[in-house]
Amino acid sequence: MKLDDGIRAKRADVRVLMRALDGAKRTEGVEIRPGASVAEAVAARSPDLTDAERAGLRVVLHGADESHVLETDDWARLSPAARLKHWAKIRLRPGAFLVIDDAPQGGGLRSVLQIVVALAAFAIAGPLGGFLGFGQLGVGLLGAGLAFAGQFLVNLLIPLRTDSEKPSVFNSLEGFKNQSDIGGPVPLPVGLRHRYAPKYVVPPFVDVQDDDVYLTAAFMCGYSPLAAWETKIGDRLLSRFDARFYQIERRGFCAMNSEGVAVSEPDHSPFTLLRETVIQKSHQIRLTMREEAFKEEGDDDGSAPLSEPTILELEPDATSFKTILSFPGGLSRRSGKKNKLTSQNVGIKVMIRPITPTDDAEWVLVEDWYYERERTAPFFVELGPYDVPGAREQLWEVSFVRTYPDDFDLEDSSSATELVAIQSILPEYPINQPDDAPFAMVALRVKATNQLRGTLDEFNEEYASLIDALDPATGAYQPRRETGNPADIYRWLATMTQNAKAIPVDRLSAADLADWHAHNVDQDLMFSRIYDYVVSADAAMRDVCAVGRAAPIFSAGKRTISIDRRKDALTAFPLTPFNTWGYEGQRSYKESDLHGWRVKFRDRTNDFKSAIREVVRPDLPSGVEPVNFEEVEPPGVTDPAAAYVWGYKLWLEAIHRPDVHYSSLNWQSRLLEHGDLAALSHRLIHRAQQAGYVESVEGRVVTLRAPVVMEAGKAYAAKFRKVVVAEDGTSGMTVVLVRAVRSAPGETRTLVLTGAGDAPEPGDLAWFGEASNEDLLLVVQGMEPGDDGDGRLTLLDQAPQIFDILDALVVPPWSSRVGVILPGDDRPPPTPRMLRALSGESLYDDDETVADPRRVAAYVGHGYGIPKAAEFRLRHRLAADSVWTEGPWFPATRATGRLDGVYPKGANIRIQARARSKALVESPAWSASLSHVVGQADPVGPVASDLHVAQFDSGIVRFRWTTLSPSDRAQLFVGPADAESLSEMSPIHDGYLTSSPYDAPEPPPPGSYLLAVVLTDEDDVVGEPATRTFDVAAEDLPEHPVELAATVTGATVRFSARAANDDHTYQLVFRRGTPGQSFAAATPLGDPLLAFGGDVREYVDEGRTSGQSYRYWAASKNRQGAFCETPQSLVVAIP
Repeated sequence: MKLDDGIRAKRADVRVLMRALDGAKRTEGVEIRPGASVAEAVAARSPDLTDAERAGLRVVLHGADESHVLETDDWARLSPAARLKHWAKIRLRPGAFLVIDDAPQGGGLRSVLQIVVALAAFAIAGPLGGFLGFGQLGVGLLGAGLAFAGQFLVNLLIPLRTDSEKPSVFNSLEGFKNQSDIGGPVPLPVGLRHRYAPKYVVPPFVDVQDDDVYLTAAFMCGYSPLAAWETKIGDRLLSRFDARFYQIERRGFCAMNSEGVAVSEPDHSPFTLLRETVIQKSHQIRLTMREEAFKEEGDDDGSAPLSEPTILELEPDATSFKTILSFPGGLSRRSGKKNKLTSQNVGIKVMIRPITPTDDAEWVLVEDWYYERERTAPFFVELGPYDVPGAREQLWEVSFVRTYPDDFDLEDSSSATELVAIQSILPEYPINQPDDAPFAMVALRVKATNQLRGTLDEFNEEYASLIDALDPATGAYQPRRETGNPADIYRWLATMTQNAKAIPVDRLSAADLADWHAHNVDQDLMFSRIYDYVVSADAAMRDVCAVGRAAPIFSAGKRTISIDRRKDALTAFPLTPFNTWGYEGQRSYKESDLHGWRVKFRDRTNDFKSAIREVVRPDLPSGVEPVNFEEVEPPGVTDPAAAYVWGYKLWLEAIHRPDVHYSSLNWQSRLLEHGDLAALSHRLIHRAQQAGYVESVEGRVVTLRAPVVMEAGKAYAAKFRKVVVAEDGTSGMTVVLVRAVRSAPGETRTLVLTGAGDAPEPGDLAWFGEASNEDLLLVVQGMEPGDDGDGRLTLLDQAPQIFDILDALVVPPWSSRVGVILPGDDRPPPTPRMLRALSGESLYDDDETVADPRRVAAYVGHGYGIPKAAEFRLRHRLAADSVWTEGPWFPATRATGRLDGVYPKGANIRIQARARSKALVESPAWSASLSHVVGQADPVGPVASDLHVAQFDSGIVRFRWTTLSPSDRAQLFVGPADAESLSEMSPIHDGYLTSSPYDAPEPPPPGSYLLAVVLTDEDDVVGEPATRTFDVAAEDLPEHPVELAATVTGATVRFSARAANDDHTYQLVFRRGTPGQSFAAATPLGDPLLAFGGDVREYVDEGRTSGQSYRYWAASKNRQGAFCETPQSLVVAIP
């Protein structure tokens, strides 16, 4: 591995990358030999650490398809030595990529990546074309396992199959996500619709559009034709997503009408969402700039690298590539005292070159990327696509170099950049679909941002294969139907194209299938399952038969079934001592009896979630509490009532078919098949003469420990019993042998056995006595061929009472809810805790004005214990007061109470909280008091000093102040001398004043006043007001105007006057009235006109009435608004 030219290793080496543990920016790597253990790799990369420190590291192994954190479930409890021992067992193959890092401490910067691209955390070695290039399932379809236990069930007429392979986790919806199974079997929905999270046929890849991250993937749902219902992502229906932000395409599906009939042909054209192959490899590589390298940025030749390159290889045959970048902390920086948010930039140089044996190819610049933005929330950016500049046959590597500094160590800057994925793009369509068995697939592109919920989201639907179903009314098979009848499913599985052992449909017994179909309808037997791993076709058909209470058999050269149901005793095949011999009987037992089954199934009435039905054994004595249950799982049962009946029948068979019978039969054994009824007549000791033990056995001669007596003319038999105990000592089997004995009158300990059959062993219990015959109605379970055409039969009790009980069975009502509803909790919640209070400017939005009295936010925490509080309320007071003010209740989920407009800045207050439960029971006491000074956390602004107020003879009032900084701006407020806050004062100017002094153009009337100067600095931080009182004296009255003149032109009067030469005239006021009106009663002409001593002002009065006379007045006015003592006037006549 080379560090001078980036992080890179040969494809056959083991790459070990270790991120710096001291907070530095550099990431270092080494190269080790293949075959080394993980413990050796960690030691080689961290020679300065102790074993205890190494054991605290986090090691991630990146393989070709997936990544694994090398930790066990109990990792936190393991000692350092045990952790290193675990790593020592793991050997590294060529091409492995090992990443060593600090153990995560919450993973805040990674959480966004996990939310958006957790489903895309994969890496595959090559293109997907051809990986599905198979058309048959070999010897298997697909199957699922059945975890079944208990010696009771060895006697089943239709034995249950147990898989060596377990069902994959993909068939479970609790807490899983869709997974990739490249080259694995195609899932096969069998029977009624079943919810399923399909595997990837094209693993997901991401793209970024307008800050939104989209996931695109394709899923393998089964063989066409299929039907789908209830599409979901996680637990949310796809239809509830915004239709603008997802696209879904189906291939190999048929649309269904309300009657369950396919109304469209399946489409097998290529997906439009997947026009090319995108192979995404996920990473979490921090792009940083080395501090020492940054100092070399000024080199004239530009040879010094600005940052350590990150070098990644593209997939073979790639013609272009894209890169996904993450900014986990946003991209922004803050400056100034108020930490104003501004934009931040980042630059990355993207280069590419071919991989050569000599490693000396020149880098080609693809893009010198520059990006600038202001955003505090995490987001993603997509770079590319970029074309590969050379031949596809050449392997290529891409270098990413950061060209702007990474200020991750600065609190006021966020520019951390991670390369989270690189996508190699191939122009080929990614799916190779066989012609003889087309697939049913779904392609989906959905917006992940603010829609998906990380690793808990998975794509899932209800699927059903559309097959030929029997129409009982016509006897014909209708194509493309959803059916759960085991007879239809058995016919489909036996003849389907995907079955390598498929048979023509005429090799099936149509009459038997129709009979079985009717039986399933009558008994309401339905099958529903999705097989997604390899099992034999025969095993899958046995699962289907088991649900239909049947077993697959061959009869008359055709494949058919044998149904477990009532049979007419008159049809029983006779098994007598003349054609049978060697009878044996067996019975199983357990030391601790079970009380019932816990039947596990997928509840189709509750969205196919896992459910358990407890079925208590029918013969449980009254008064016994059922506590000892054993779990069983029927294949393909999803209806709660059917699950109960299935478990109940299992008990009936265990109770009423406890014995297994064996008997040898002559050539007539060839006439019997599985499920046939037989009437067995065998010898039975009807009167035991003596019981004892076997002492020895030599061939047919059995010697007993005690003598027995036989009489002439009577038939005798001996019954032997032996017990075979399992190794664990908890279960076993009783074997009973009944053998005829040659009659020899007199007393003897020696018995000579006649006929064929097994012999006892020394120590077996023996009964001796007169013999008679017993007749039993049995059902054939199996036949083992023997020599000379004979056979050994295995038979079970017919037990027709089983079916009588099932017909009369009333299934208890079912609910997926667990537990009972308890009465309300009337306990009081614990006393809450006051956590903190805020009253600073940060509580106000940017467009809000900081009010005074202030807003106070009080944060309340739950008390220790239960029940949890449902609501909180606050009470508050000034520290100097004793009376509390109580506020309203607010939800505990909000955890924050607000006091608006109550206390001014600087007030010292006390706050307490109380809790209330959901049942409206209050906590026993108020919390401890929290002390708080309102506004104590506000930033400190500038305060003015040296306030002066001066009044000149002219009436002008001048205000002067001193600032802390030349950039400080001032606002001046004037109010009554007894004003207590700015709300009682008024500003005397607009905007801000940037310099001192300020002359008020219109000073206030005479009186006492309070001046407040409020400074604001360059960061808009407002300081406390600086105040002082001042008085305004009454100004001398001005002299009256002189030189009044009026000129009349038609109906227009031009009236003028000159201000007297004094220091007190500030304005001239003109008025008009009738000749007899006074100045006070006259009408003002316009606004007062600014005029100083000697200034002439005029007013043009238009529209006067001809023949009328008017008196025009002129008066002077000082700055305080006082008029002269004698306003002047003249009379003007309008001609």
